[in-house]
Amino acid sequence: IVDLLKKYGIEKIHLLPYHNMGESKADKIESPLPGLNLNPLSTDELRGFQHFFEEENITTILYR
Repeated sequence: IVDLLKKYGIEKIHLLPYHNMGESKADKIESPLPGLNLNPLSTDELRGFQHFFEEENITTILYR
């Protein structure tokens, strides 16, 4: 990912945590799509990604 960001001159990214609030709505509208069954990342995990990108000189904005 870092190589791709650098290739296109992207120097800043925004990390947004995943939330599964919409999955309960899928049941209500009888969506044929299966749920993703993903667990949100912890704050520490998000900070780990932030640190990873910042070590590569990519400014990282973290949303919680």
